Amino acid sequence: LRSARPDLPLLADTGAGGSLVVTGAADLDQAVLDLVRSAFGPGGRGAAAARLAILIGSPARGARFRRALADAVRALHVGPTDDPRTVLGPLPEPAAGDALLALTELGPGESWLVEPRRLDEEGRLWSPGVRDGVRPGARRPSAGAPVLDLMAVSDLDEAIAVQNDGSGGTAAGIHSLDPLEVADWVDRVEAGGLFVNRPITGAVVRRHRCGWRRRSSRATTPSSSG
Repeated sequence: LRSARPDLPLLADTGAGGSLVVTGAADLDQAVLDLVRSAFGPGGRGAAAARLAILIGSPARGARFRRALADAVRALHVGPTDDPRTVLGPLPEPAAGDALLALTELGPGESWLVEPRRLDEEGRLWSPGVRDGVRPGARRPSAGAPVLDLMAVSDLDEAIAVQNDGSGGTAAGIHSLDPLEVADWVDRVEAGGLFVNRPITGAVVRRHRCGWRRRSSRATTPSSSG
């Protein structure tokens, strides 16, 4: 666009994705449902899709949350788009580059809670995956692939720091029934759209405000030579 129209001011959404915090004060069953919808409802490719879940307290330490999440992800129907049962359809093109890395590789200390599986010869149809043990600051090449990363942190301060440091900036969410925890998070998190105790995808046009922050946006001004 800029090469064709150097005089055109441009504000672009790069689709860096979103993240969702789950604290020990959350309704864990609802958090699992909303996290799965946020991560895989848009096929893992929506601009605001959850690519990272940040766990605090009992969700980070215990097995219940991970077990429920794994069951919910494995239950998603993967198939062709003309099948009414399909939740996850094929990728637009065979997985390559960052998408293929996200579907097949682990970093130091990481493990598969749910390992993605290639379901066709072409490499466009993959079952969803959940990568556990992701560390703060780790490169997470998940764009364009149905993969959710899990990260455990010590407290809400660290969770907010992770969200503000590089989790995307398109959308951020929290699941917590503690009003003080939620108020603190709302005051300090930085993202184009904030979501409390609901999925971070599916914003309603003209009702939910939305914008982009940090890595999820790019602004340019007209060229001086234009």
